[in-house]
Amino acid sequence: MNFRPASRPILAAALLVPALGTAIFQNWPGGGAPAQVLYAITKLFTFALPLAFVRWEKPRHPSRKGLALGTLLGLLISGSLIALLASPFGETVRGAAPAVSKKVAELGVAENFVAFAIVISIFHTLLEEFYWRGFVFSSLAKVTSTGRSHAIAGIGFALHHVAILEQFFPLVHALWLAAAVGIGGVLWSLLYVREHSLFAPWLSHVIVDAALMIVGYQLLT
Repeated sequence: MNFRPASRPILAAALLVPALGTAIFQNWPGGGAPAQVLYAITKLFTFALPLAFVRWEKPRHPSRKGLALGTLLGLLISGSLIALLASPFGETVRGAAPAVSKKVAELGVAENFVAFAIVISIFHTLLEEFYWRGFVFSSLAKVTSTGRSHAIAGIGFALHHVAILEQFFPLVHALWLAAAVGIGGVLWSLLYVREHSLFAPWLSHVIVDAALMIVGYQLLT
């Protein structure tokens, strides 16, 4: 899979629209249908924009070493999450339980949280990898240095998560947690460059999001 070169304005939109759409969606008063429609539009954007530039090629088979690295990275990040929960900050996470319950109710997935968690962990992670590593990072790499591409794509990935995290934590915590997400995004783009394939970073992303969904479930119960 490859992409035709995208202009700088399109790349700017690719970096900012997910963050802006998510911020508006997360802060829409009362949630409900308008917020869900906005969420759907933002997700449609992240799916449709890369499709407008993609050049379909025979997918590169993931290497065993790449899959092992993806698994190891996913487990290390998940382990860091467990360590964070065991630290004093764990009380702050557990204190976010009411906000998590409220958001789940607004999304209308309270009765089907397990199915929601599976969709997020498997399919939503694939969309994010296709968008952030496959399209955004690789497109940036065509117009600037590889190092800058890793950094800029990581910042865009982090910004996308600030509005999500701010729903559950004070802004100062949301910012440093989003920075950690951005670092994770850089690690996944490094893995993408190494493998020339999305399989390994996707596997790593699946493991991390599954761990997050387990934490979310524990907060709900």
